[in-house]
Amino acid sequence: MKRWGNVRSWEKGPADMVTEADFASQRVIREIITRAYPNHAFVGEEEESTPRTENFTPTKTASACYWVVDPLDGTTNFVHGLPIFSVSVAVVRAGEPVAGAIFNPVTKELFLAAAGEGASLNGARVRVSGARELSQSLVAASFGTTVDLDGPEVGSFLRLLPQARAIRRLGSSALNLAFVACGRLDAYWTMTAHPWDVAAGMLLVREAGGAIVSLGPETPSVWRPNFVTAASRELAEQIRSLGCHPSRAPSARRS
Repeated sequence: MKRWGNVRSWEKGPADMVTEADFASQRVIREIITRAYPNHAFVGEEEESTPRTENFTPTKTASACYWVVDPLDGTTNFVHGLPIFSVSVAVVRAGEPVAGAIFNPVTKELFLAAAGEGASLNGARVRVSGARELSQSLVAASFGTTVDLDGPEVGSFLRLLPQARAIRRLGSSALNLAFVACGRLDAYWTMTAHPWDVAAGMLLVREAGGAIVSLGPETPSVWRPNFVTAASRELAEQIRSLGCHPSRAPSARRS
């Protein structure tokens, strides 16, 4: 927050911004984790060794603990002074998130979840809205920073657009998921997410009673996060039926 409104930024890819705050945040998080858990793996968005595609493959054994971190989710918002951004930290073991935290530094809201222990917002338990009808739902959507107008991502979204009560593109995948978990949003749709965008949020939604369904035939995974998440399985399946197989989706970073 000390850097908000006075930060140096640059593009690390087409329409893909990064700032000094991204690196400073990740450096502090990494130092704390490494000091406490030196044998655990670290996957951070701004880590040089982290692949820039959706097809991330863990390099350690399946049983290893991975800390999956987005030090500043919503960098473009941050650069423009739009107060919608967050920090996301998750622990992933055997391919599944087992603990997660999403912090909104503007509102001081801390979302927490642990496998089998529920989800909370600043210490109070949260639940999804329970919405079951798309026509009565507020849905968030994410796109890659580069979008093909003739591609499947746009086609799927255009099928979704007239069906929902309203659509929002907030610019932070982590907050989209946190807001589904606490009932502010009814669903969230994405075809171009990365593990660090969604690892903590996926657990939050599940622990708050929500559903996550894949856009393809595979089981939803932190390492292959092409999915729809919603306040109920009925709603998630309604949105899924408007989508397409993720193998046809573009390889682009989300926003």
